[in-house]
Amino acid sequence: MRASVLCLLAILLPMVASAEEVLRDPLWEAGFVTAAFSGPSYPAADDETAAAFLSPYIIYRGDVFSVGDEGALRALAFANDTLELDLSLGASLPANSEDDADREGMEDLDFLFEIGPQLIWHAGQNTFKNWQGIFDIKLRARSVISLADFDSRGYLFEPSFVYELKSKARRNLSWQADVEMLFGNDRLNRYFYQVGDMAATDTRPQYDAEAGYMGTEVGFGRSHHLLDLARQDPDRHVLGFEIRRQWVRQAAKGATRAELSNVRVVEGDARPFLEALIAPESVSCVHILFPDPWWKRRHHKRRVFSQPWLDLIHRILAPGGSLIATTDVPAYADLMLSSVSDHVGFQLTGTHAGDPLLGRVPRSHREKKCADHNIPVYAFRYLKETTR
Repeated sequence: MRASVLCLLAILLPMVASAEEVLRDPLWEAGFVTAAFSGPSYPAADDETAAAFLSPYIIYRGDVFSVGDEGALRALAFANDTLELDLSLGASLPANSEDDADREGMEDLDFLFEIGPQLIWHAGQNTFKNWQGIFDIKLRARSVISLADFDSRGYLFEPSFVYELKSKARRNLSWQADVEMLFGNDRLNRYFYQVGDMAATDTRPQYDAEAGYMGTEVGFGRSHHLLDLARQDPDRHVLGFEIRRQWVRQAAKGATRAELSNVRVVEGDARPFLEALIAPESVSCVHILFPDPWWKRRHHKRRVFSQPWLDLIHRILAPGGSLIATTDVPAYADLMLSSVSDHVGFQLTGTHAGDPLLGRVPRSHREKKCADHNIPVYAFRYLKETTR
């Protein structure tokens, strides 16, 4: 499991749907959407592919058939209190192998289109004290088709297990865990993982891929920090980024239950969205919570505390804006200090050791868990310098 980065930006973005709009949707909807997506270049890949774009869209939300909602397309064939059967579509972005150290010199990966049935089993519910638990099992089988030549690349089977806890005492409090496993047939696995004689190198031996297991994704999510920030200052708009859809929807539901109209949630990597769509000097504060250290050398370019990332944050922060960052990794705390110190655009104004403003920042779930287990958390507050 890899921890994801969550950036919370105090900014008003009319083009991003609010939590209330997400949950109270009309039958038809059309317009233009600004989108940012990211994800592994292929199943079980270390490297990611990201894209941001402006596109027209049409959404129809029927009881049986829907387009553009809950995925690209959904056709409900059967549903009751226990089971749902539908036809669903999906897609994955193309990947340039030159940008992936593991696939360098191999063929690029196409834009892939997926279609197939999905069975959802509402396996159980349980109630204890002030909590309600919901357990779902989802089975999805899809044909994977390349949009380059409309030829099949194989078949994908995805069983997933989702458990959600909802608080009865606090409407905005919930917790979710999910496990998703990926299995491919021999043709699909050869497309992603086959290493022939011509592609083999000293560090990448020849490999004959076969049908079977591709990888597992594990996720845990709750949205306390995002909602607490919005509740703390109703006049400030809060924008959150998250790469997993169920966490995005969980935050949206929590905001709606809490009647918070100043929350926006975006599914995807923050970087392409910020680069393409956020105006300079339009953000009052950026929160970076427990970012992935990315220890491997070839992954250092993904670190949030790198010069390109800091340049981007400096560009979007308003004069006098703040950058607040937390980590529970001592070595990464040292990296935070050194990398920002090397950047002339920020001044360190407070640390975890007694800064009163940091003390008023709502604690995230991970920070609370660290406190419960006596794990030190390192927090830093930087002010944007306007001389850059």
